[in-house]
Amino acid sequence: MSLRSDPKKLREWMIDHLMYESSSGEMIYTKKTAQKTNAGDLVGNFNPQGYLSVQLMGEKFLVHRLVWLWHNGDWPTGEIDHIDRDKSNNRIENLRDVSSQQNAMNRNLSRTTSSGEPHIYINEERKMKFVVQFTRHNELVFFANVRTLREAIMIRDFWQEANRQHEGEVK
Repeated sequence: MSLRSDPKKLREWMIDHLMYESSSGEMIYTKKTAQKTNAGDLVGNFNPQGYLSVQLMGEKFLVHRLVWLWHNGDWPTGEIDHIDRDKSNNRIENLRDVSSQQNAMNRNLSRTTSSGEPHIYINEERKMKFVVQFTRHNELVFFANVRTLREAIMIRDFWQEANRQHEGEVK
């Protein structure tokens, strides 16, 4: 039986072999668990996607999912979102269980985004240069034109917080 399919057993193993440092979000080995790991070593190495991952008893895990299991006693029902978008910040207060769609809405923008800010686009042809825009299921649900990037960021952050409080999700 794999550890992944028995979260209770994996959590018991983690509590016996690891510790979680709440101020940094790091997991640390408390015992030697393999030839290359010693007590005091940090758990995990960065994978190509920028997340910490680790192999425990022959199975690979993402460290942020282990942190979730450590605190909640079970796997998340969806994906784990790093609220501040910092993939290395595994403090439990920075992690939340979200749907795939919600997680995608909190991702950093691609290199091709015009403003460098999520949900904010530049429209060079208009006086109101910055466009704040949110979509849900490919439908526009919020739209605003403003003159400055600062105004756009304030509107975006206000709109996201208002919707987070009412609906429990980032748009």
